[in-house]
Amino acid sequence: PLSSLAEAVHRARLHQADGGPELRHGVPALVVPAADVEIDLDMENALDGTPYLWGAWSEGAYTGIASWEPTSPAVAADVFVRFWAWLSAQRDAAHAAGRTIACWCWYAPAESGALRAGARAAADRLDRPELVDEVEAFVAGPELVDLHRVFTTQLLTDGSAGLKAVATVAGFAWRDEEPSGEASMAWHDEAVGAPEPAARDAARRRLLAYNEDDVRATAAVRRWMREDLPARLASRSI
Repeated sequence: PLSSLAEAVHRARLHQADGGPELRHGVPALVVPAADVEIDLDMENALDGTPYLWGAWSEGAYTGIASWEPTSPAVAADVFVRFWAWLSAQRDAAHAAGRTIACWCWYAPAESGALRAGARAAADRLDRPELVDEVEAFVAGPELVDLHRVFTTQLLTDGSAGLKAVATVAGFAWRDEEPSGEASMAWHDEAVGAPEPAARDAARRRLLAYNEDDVRATAAVRRWMREDLPARLASRSI
C-alpha cells in the first residue's frame, strides 16, 4: 500500500508538470543494456491470431517476412520458419564473430507467444520438432530483451506506457495516419481478400510500412533512453 501511495503521489506530481518520464523511486540511474549487434523485432497477427508478418530492423535496414495467403496453420508454420532461419543466421554470425547480440521487442510476452506458436506449427506441419527447443532456449535466454520492461521498471509517466505513446514522446512519428494493431488487422483483410489487385497491393505496402515503423520505433526509443533522456532526467532532479 505504501508503495502504491508513493507511486500515486509521483504520478500526480508528473501530471502537474509535463507528464514525465521520471525515474521511479529507488532507481538511482537509467540503465539500458547494450550489445554489439542489436536487432529490433515485431510481428503482426491477423484477426484470428495467426502471425503472418515478422519484421526486423538491423544496422539501418528493414527485413519483412510475410505471407499474403489466407491464414492457416500452414501459413503460420511457413512464415515462422522463414523468419527463424533469418534470425538464426544473424545470431550465428554474431556468435561466430565473438560479438554479443540483443533482439529487442516491445512487450516480450507477445513476441514470445508468437514464436512458440510458430515453432509448434512448424513441428506439426513441417516435421521440425527441433525448432520448439530452439525457440524455448532463445525466449528463456538473455538475447531476447523486453524494452517495455526496461522502460516500465525504471521510469514512470502519467500516461500510457504503450509503444505508440512512448515513441511519440521520444520524437518518433509513424508514417501512417492511423497506426494501430487493431487497424492493421483490417488492412490484413484487404491485403489477403480485396477483389482488386491494386487494393491488395496497397494494403500490403501499408502493412509493411507500418511494421517497419514499429521496429524503427523501438530503436528510436532505445536511442532516446541512452542519449537524450539521461540529461533530461538530471535536469528535472535539480
